[in-house]
Amino acid sequence: CMNSSGAQMTLTNCSVTGNESKCGSFPIYYECGGGIINNGDLTVQSSPISGNTAGYGGGIFSDGTATITNCTISGNAAVSTGAHGFQGGYGGGLELSGSAVLVSDTISGNQCVWQGGGILTSGTITTTNCILAGNSASAHPENADLSGTVQSEVYNLVGFSIDGDGFGANDFTGTVDAPLDARLGPLSDYGGLTFTIPLLHGSPDIDQ
Repeated sequence: CMNSSGAQMTLTNCSVTGNESKCGSFPIYYECGGGIINNGDLTVQSSPISGNTAGYGGGIFSDGTATITNCTISGNAAVSTGAHGFQGGYGGGLELSGSAVLVSDTISGNQCVWQGGGILTSGTITTTNCILAGNSASAHPENADLSGTVQSEVYNLVGFSIDGDGFGANDFTGTVDAPLDARLGPLSDYGGLTFTIPLLHGSPDIDQ
């Protein structure tokens, strides 16, 4: 899906899965956003974004404004491309360079090479009641879940949190040495309108 500058796009109860932005393309912009690329005003609600691949922003690449609510972003990948593999590999789940509001999202099981297995951000991002855990960044594991800074609006669960990333006392956070296990099940059909990831018994996010 592509949303151009000045346009508005809303996705509700949609599955965006199994897509690929053409890697190794020129200009680099063609390698962005395996599932969704947004330059305008994007709203995504109750939708799984899964199994997508790009050089930058495997699930979603956004340099516009985005509101992402009650979504599952899982199994996406940002891969290295180019002649020597040094291009791409950033933002496995999301790459956000504009402004974004994330509410009640599960961002897990995404991967990248360099930075931001879950989220890579250089924009203005607020997060509320989100799960950000179980992602990977092979070259920089300390940035597996997040690379950049967010503004936490409380009750986020974060597997790897480092100083200065914006999460605080009202969030549940782990570290690189002691990651927080969110205890999540697999992405599957659990009887809703779209695929979701359930909390397993013993998850620290239950009843929070």
